[in-house]
Amino acid sequence: MKKSRFRIVSIMVVLSLTVLTAVEALWAWKMYDSQRESMRRHIEDMFDSVIYRHAVLAMTVNGRFMSAEMFERFDTAVGEELHAAGIDLGYAVEILSLTDSEPIVIMCSRREPLQGGIICVDRPSPPLVVRLSIEDPQSVIIGSMGWILAVSAAIVVLVAFTFVYLLRTLFRAKSIERMRRDLTHNITHELKTPIAVAYAAGDTLRSMPSIADDPVSRGEYVDMILSQLTSLTEMVERILQMSLDEHARTPIDGEECRLRAVVDQVRRAMEMKYPERGICWTLDVAEDAAVVADRMHLVGMMTNLADNAVKYSAGRPQIDIAVATLGGYVRIAVADRGCGIPRRERRRIFDKFYRIPTGDRHDVKGHGLGLYYVALAVRRHGGRIDVDSRVGGGSIFTIKLPRYGRE
Repeated sequence: MKKSRFRIVSIMVVLSLTVLTAVEALWAWKMYDSQRESMRRHIEDMFDSVIYRHAVLAMTVNGRFMSAEMFERFDTAVGEELHAAGIDLGYAVEILSLTDSEPIVIMCSRREPLQGGIICVDRPSPPLVVRLSIEDPQSVIIGSMGWILAVSAAIVVLVAFTFVYLLRTLFRAKSIERMRRDLTHNITHELKTPIAVAYAAGDTLRSMPSIADDPVSRGEYVDMILSQLTSLTEMVERILQMSLDEHARTPIDGEECRLRAVVDQVRRAMEMKYPERGICWTLDVAEDAAVVADRMHLVGMMTNLADNAVKYSAGRPQIDIAVATLGGYVRIAVADRGCGIPRRERRRIFDKFYRIPTGDRHDVKGHGLGLYYVALAVRRHGGRIDVDSRVGGGSIFTIKLPRYGRE
């Protein structure tokens, strides 16, 4: 996906979430306001009904005031009507006089003040006013809307999760596309070099009989060609191995492997591959340390880690390998003093084809398959791999394998 299209999709997702949230909030507010107005009308109708049944307004018109007993019955009737309607809120019934500039409370059913907002229903009948004051039914309305609000919130969260998942998928697709381009670029770069060298050496032997007739020179050129062909063979075998192993098609043949012998094999292989680097080794491996594993894969894991330690170390590489037995597990730690791995890259270094971006530099060759293979092989053995690294301070890769093989 092009960068501009990706940016447009991201903006559209954010705007869609914003609009959806705003619409849901507006809809909830409209519903709440409608419910509140409906409840207010219901309270007014209920209050009018009670006033009518008790002939309260007729008494004020005729100049006859309510007795305390009549007012108490009226107040009780109002409470019963509210409770029957499911409105269990604090309320007060009052009779006020309008003869003066300020209303005077003649009778009141409640002495303590009401909590929160108050809704007042006045029914005037000069010179008196019958008033019902009731606490704002906000809690009742929200309670009745609870399931609706919960479902609406769940829908918003679900849509948001879907959008976020879509963005993550797009990010991953973009990352995979970039890694695919990098892989193609790196493989092309690495294939060209040995092919060019082998071709040049072969062409020299064909076009220069003097070199071809000299056994020493001919041997050097033949060794050069064989070395480049070996490099190409390793590259192809590793790519094919990844294609087979990621689907678990290659069986794991468990056998008891003496880790000291495995480490010595890895050390010899690295010294033969990098004779000019003068690798310095520190080994802490007991002679009797052993694990049940596929020897080929075990050697491959440690070889890849040691190879990376050499590649990413300046000057003379230092490789420390320590093996410890912890209950039913064996822990293998491979440490180097190389350039280290940035924190933000550590969770991705085991992804297939992933390499830490280095721009156009090609000082360290690779395809992003080594650590992927190590992690894959460790998982297939029922173990786990961790990395601890500091930029400029080297890295420690720790493999933990079941001592007696995968169950």
